[in-house]
Amino acid sequence: MPGQSGPASATASWIPNGGLALSLAFYVFYSWSPFDFQLSGEFIRPRVPMILQAPFYGYYQNPEIKAVNDLLLKIALGVPIGLTLGWSIGVSSPAYRRVVVAIALVMTAVFFAVVEAGQILLPTRYPDSTDILLGLTGVFVGNWVVRRWRRTS
Repeated sequence: MPGQSGPASATASWIPNGGLALSLAFYVFYSWSPFDFQLSGEFIRPRVPMILQAPFYGYYQNPEIKAVNDLLLKIALGVPIGLTLGWSIGVSSPAYRRVVVAIALVMTAVFFAVVEAGQILLPTRYPDSTDILLGLTGVFVGNWVVRRWRRTS
């Protein structure tokens, strides 16, 4: 029934939030695996400038096939976050939807920046500001799919 709230609507709101939490956890697991953090200053100092390089510089240094593969993979890893985030925002109150979208955008950017900054501490990973942009691109693609699907249904 329209305007009815109860157990069904409460159940419906936790599903996208749970999916969002799972997709965020998967992104962190993929980006930080094997979790062999090095906390020495000698290791960290030379790696900090890596995240401050111009976007796509690290991709430019790689062979084309690897760069394209990494680019598509990072976008694809962001898509589930965008799908579940778009679904979560759609469940929120329409009166505050713009505020929720703005907060979600800022928090998503901070999330990707923290994940990349965490890679500074991992010897098997290379932090890159491009991955922040590609993750956000995946989120926008996933959110666009949800918005497009809602218009047609």
